[in-house]
Amino acid sequence: MSARTGQDRPYEPHVGDVVTDTRTGREGRVMGHEGPRWQLRPLGGGCEWEADATYLNPNPSLADRYKSASDGSLSEWGL
Repeated sequence: MSARTGQDRPYEPHVGDVVTDTRTGREGRVMGHEGPRWQLRPLGGGCEWEADATYLNPNPSLADRYKSASDGSLSEWGL
C-alpha cells in the first residue's frame, strides 16, 4: 500500500519532514536518502533507521507539536 497525498500521488518525502513509518509505527524526521531508502531520526534524538518511501506518511500535526515543544526548551538557553 502506498502513502498518498490529496491529489492521489505517492507522497514524496523531503529532508526535514516529520513522518510516520507505517511499517514499524515509528515517527521521525527525514534526514536524507540513499537510493530508494530514506533515513529517519526519532524526534527525541537517537539512532537513525531506514524506511522505504512506500511506508512513509507525512505527519504535519506531530511536526507542529514537536516544533512548539522544542522551541520552548531552546528559548530557556537563549538559543
